[in-house]
Amino acid sequence: MLWVALIIVIIFLFISIFVELEPVIRIKNDKLTIVGLYGKSFDLITFTDIRLVNSLPVDISKTWGHNSGSVLRGSFMQNQSYKHCWIYANSTSDPLIKVSISSGDNLVIGYRAPSKTREMYNKLKVIIRENSK
Repeated sequence: MLWVALIIVIIFLFISIFVELEPVIRIKNDKLTIVGLYGKSFDLITFTDIRLVNSLPVDISKTWGHNSGSVLRGSFMQNQSYKHCWIYANSTSDPLIKVSISSGDNLVIGYRAPSKTREMYNKLKVIIRENSK
């Protein structure tokens, strides 16, 4: 019985540490892929707007993913607007990237380092501008 408890603790610790890591984001073959736990791929052609924001959407509920402390990863619902939002950020990140998707969903990405967030923002901004031509 002690082995079972030990295995459960190790799994819990592994997941806790893994989720706390910043999202790994890859842009390749017309897709933005968020790698890792609760990861997802998005077709870049579906991105319609991008902007830097200072905070996460308010009044959100997790539908699938992780929401512990300041770490949010996965699928969330904005309760007042009923809009679906994919969030891969820490609530303490500033700025955050908010991407509007043609399906009506939103994607929010944020790194701990503002310079890394701005670098990703600039890459995505160029891609969205090219796709809108």
